[in-house]
Amino acid sequence: MSIPQRIQMSRQYPWRDRHPDAVIIDRRTKLGNPYSVSRIFGGGGWAIRNDEGLIVYLDDDEQEVASPQPHLPCHAAIFQTKAEASQFAVDLFERRVTSANGYRREIWRGWLAEIQGYDVACWCPLWDEARPCPRCHGSGGLVYPTQLQRPGREVATCGACEGTGFARYPCHGDLLLRLANPDVTFPWTVTLCQ
Repeated sequence: MSIPQRIQMSRQYPWRDRHPDAVIIDRRTKLGNPYSVSRIFGGGGWAIRNDEGLIVYLDDDEQEVASPQPHLPCHAAIFQTKAEASQFAVDLFERRVTSANGYRREIWRGWLAEIQGYDVACWCPLWDEARPCPRCHGSGGLVYPTQLQRPGREVATCGACEGTGFARYPCHGDLLLRLANPDVTFPWTVTLCQ
């Protein structure tokens, strides 16, 4: 049995031909992350927005608050890099899924059961191009895993880094794969490479 993986959807190559059973988990679907990352006007960093398009505000414990309120100390969720903002958006999504109780918990269990054992597909890149893995991408010794080769693009992810702590780009798809397949040991981590 193969390990389920996250596939990067693209209009540039026929990803669906290679992964006909992959479940799409982008924002249009029930499994999409409602938190998005957007550049702040003027280049002041990256903000996290909720499903209503409003910037997310956090309290002192980094918990989401409904809106900035004068009596409640809080700050906007703004980060220096897109990868940091994406990781926090994934963290917010994880809190939403794992803190669900009662009826919502049962709904999530059902949704996760639907993707168990399947590849998932979204638009997120597979690695952080601003901070590539120094072992392979930094050395020029790129690896071309056969199952991930793409026309017009050198490599989708680094095969030599798999299982060595290689940093995948933060995406809620990796979280969903782990939650839906608790018995699978995935050869990748979601943390940024150092």
